Amino acid sequence: MIATDVPKSNDYPEGIKYRFQYMAEDGRTLLRFDNFPDHPRVDRHHYHTPDGVYDDIEYTDLKAHVRKFHTEMDDRRER
Repeated sequence: MIATDVPKSNDYPEGIKYRFQYMAEDGRTLLRFDNFPDHPRVDRHHYHTPDGVYDDIEYTDLKAHVRKFHTEMDDRRER
């Protein structure tokens, strides 16, 4: 998990750049939350799974987003 304060900008209006990654032992991404503006068809705050990239996630603040990531990670671990 990485979250960095950055200057507020069009790319990072909250002044935070983050990526949270949950990986399998073989290096496959099982879940990643990030706000890197590199996916033109999804919102700034989005997540990656083995099936694709999605943006049906709400960002309110960093602490809540970390909790959401942990919940999603735990749910995937139980499957």
